[in-house]
Amino acid sequence: DALHIIGGGSQDNYLNRLTAERLEIPVFAGPIEATALGNLLAQMIADGIFSSVAEARNAVFASFDVKQV
Repeated sequence: DALHIIGGGSQDNYLNRLTAERLEIPVFAGPIEATALGNLLAQMIADGIFSSVAEARNAVFASFDVKQV
């Protein structure tokens, strides 16, 4: 349905646009801090702060600058 580009590579707008055009699907770029966030979210899920991976992903999408290309 869509491609999510995360981490430092998500800052390359030209590559993100070309990827979206070639794949003909939406591309979401960001967050840049993906590794740190992934570690934090795994701990928050384990502690019961988030009840699911989907809930954690929604929080990231709402809290960080994720751009649709």
